[in-house]
Amino acid sequence: DILIVDDELMVGTDNGIYQLDQQQESWHSLFTNVQVLSLNYQEDKLVAGTSRGSLISTNLGQDWQWIHEEGAVHYTHVVDSKVVEMYVHGDLFISEDWGQNWREATYQPRAQSYVYEVVQIGGYWLMSNNYGIHRSKDQGKSWQLIYPEEEIGFFDFLVLDQVVYAC
Repeated sequence: DILIVDDELMVGTDNGIYQLDQQQESWHSLFTNVQVLSLNYQEDKLVAGTSRGSLISTNLGQDWQWIHEEGAVHYTHVVDSKVVEMYVHGDLFISEDWGQNWREATYQPRAQSYVYEVVQIGGYWLMSNNYGIHRSKDQGKSWQLIYPEEEIGFFDFLVLDQVVYAC
């Protein structure tokens, strides 16, 4: 994953998180020895989804701490100041306090499911998995399958001007 924070370029790689030092035109490591699958930045916090769980930094990546270690996180998002983890085995965890406490979100159908994406549009959250698109009107506490589709997986959402684009 690639992220720009305050004119600083950061990347998540198969071996950690690196930052471009523009003065020296070289990369330096911020965290190593873990595969990083997603990077997010909101409210002066960096959140990384990794092959071991999620990390957080409150000082632009200088220090990191584990906030959840439940296995491989396919993707991590920060939605409305809440950390949302999508695990490769279908679990969906949400933290409303930057990783201090977690709750597992329940949704159906989910057998052999893989959660691909979670975004916010207006007062709703949308989630895609192997069964289609789900909607939550209570910030992930409950979900309703609103677009059942098992033939096509929606891997990515983009929200622009209150319109959701999916591919």
